Amino acid sequence: MIRLALPLLAGALTAALATACEPAFDCQAPVDADALELSGEGAGATMSSFCSAYTLGVEVDALIIHNTRIQRLQLPCLCGVTESLEITDNPELVDLSGLGRVRAIGGGLIVARNPKLESLTGLPVDAALGVSIDESSIVIEDNDALVDLAGLPDGGGELRGDLQIVGNERLASLSALPPGLMRVRGLRVAGNPALDDLGGLPRGLTSIGDGGLVLAENHGLRDLAGLPPGLASIDGPLVIHGNLALEQLAGVPAALVVVGALEISASPLLRDLSGLSEGLQVAGLLEIRDDDGLVDLSGLPAGLQLGLDPETGDSLRVQDNDALVDLAGLPADITALAGSARIVANPDLVDLAGLFGHVRKIGGSLEIGENHALVDLTGLPDDLQLGVDRLGLSFIIAGNQGLERLTGYPAGLAALPGGLAVLQNHGLPDLTGLELLRHVVGDLILGRRRIAELELPCTDPEALGGNEGMQTLSGLSALERVDGNLAIACNPALVALDAFASLQSTGGSLTLRQNPALADITGLGGAAGSLTHVGGVYELECSPLVDPEAAVAVLDKVDAPVPTVLDLACP
Repeated sequence: MIRLALPLLAGALTAALATACEPAFDCQAPVDADALELSGEGAGATMSSFCSAYTLGVEVDALIIHNTRIQRLQLPCLCGVTESLEITDNPELVDLSGLGRVRAIGGGLIVARNPKLESLTGLPVDAALGVSIDESSIVIEDNDALVDLAGLPDGGGELRGDLQIVGNERLASLSALPPGLMRVRGLRVAGNPALDDLGGLPRGLTSIGDGGLVLAENHGLRDLAGLPPGLASIDGPLVIHGNLALEQLAGVPAALVVVGALEISASPLLRDLSGLSEGLQVAGLLEIRDDDGLVDLSGLPAGLQLGLDPETGDSLRVQDNDALVDLAGLPADITALAGSARIVANPDLVDLAGLFGHVRKIGGSLEIGENHALVDLTGLPDDLQLGVDRLGLSFIIAGNQGLERLTGYPAGLAALPGGLAVLQNHGLPDLTGLELLRHVVGDLILGRRRIAELELPCTDPEALGGNEGMQTLSGLSALERVDGNLAIACNPALVALDAFASLQSTGGSLTLRQNPALADITGLGGAAGSLTHVGGVYELECSPLVDPEAAVAVLDKVDAPVPTVLDLACP
């Protein structure tokens, strides 16, 4: 038995002697060194020899360990990193324990794409952290074998950069995140399919900065339980996206203030929007998108407040929800939206009434687009008020393939404060429903979304134009003034403009382009019309059936000379 123990005793004694002979590497006054990069085939030798050049501890400008065959990090002399510490793309790395003496990381900590790394143990748990040039403090990303976050640096009470836990296939828990964390610039938990709850998030977290909170593509999440109960404010967006098992939104803290947008998207098992806490305030827009289990907007909390997106000017987007049949669900105390409302690509939506049970004012534009089950505009209240969006538009009606008429257009919008665009509604034969429209303060565009698109081909894949089935403009018989431009383009079946008999003036240009079937324009002006003023250019292009004399006669009553371009032939 003694003989069997001797080799073990000898091995232990040798190890102890070797440890005793290593330099102390005092970190009280470390020496400065340039950035250390370990990469490629020679990385192991570089690591092994690095500390042999020092007797004191070392603080390097940056530490980059990238694309190496190293299995275990051994840098016993390393005391600090002035900038960022990056450990990325190391296919054999299994052990980080050689970094345990690091006291501070001036930039961010990035551990990414190390497929055999099962644990973060060995990272300097007491190290202070700064922020990297991409505004991150901690990034743990695409480490396929990682099962938990044990070993992460404590980080103190505040991270000035983002905390990102992203794309870790086996990660099942967020426990061991910095427990004392109260504030972080941004928090992103995304693409962790084994994660089934948020219970490990720091309980004392009260504030998230303008990096926002992103909870995305965590396919085991069924609800949002585990969000810190004292979380009071998010200075950026709150994004809940692509969590395929998410069934409810319960867990959002009470009276949360979101300074950015609230996005709830691509969560097919959501049946309603219940679970959000009462008193939720959203200073940006509310976006409900790609939630194919929703049939309406029910469940939104009482007291919900909405603002607008500072970049787009939108307050509400309801888009690409395949099962949505009704817009009911906005709380009764939301009677006005500060910005635009966009109801787009909800193929089963049959009317607009639900949204306007209480809403009477939209500060920007209203867009109704690609809702193919709509046959008219029924549901819009007669006293609806619209504003003007960033493109100068008040009302956009676009790409609704089942739309047959514009009946339901609000009586109170006889004077539209901005522009009106009607395009890509291929079943719409005319403009029946607009009989009360007398004045368009912006542009009136039939066949395009905005004037700038007139220069594009009608079939441009990025900006398709026209209303293929529109034959006449019946419905515009009361229209007297267009203060902006009047443009009619890309309507291949349009044959007559007789509906414009009351039109007296257009403040901008009068543009007729790419309407090849157009034959009768006598109602637009001349003896049969009322047109007396055109403030811009008169253009008539690609309408070969129009009589050239009739084309010129449009301006017979106009009070001043108008620059004119007539090119009736089509290319």
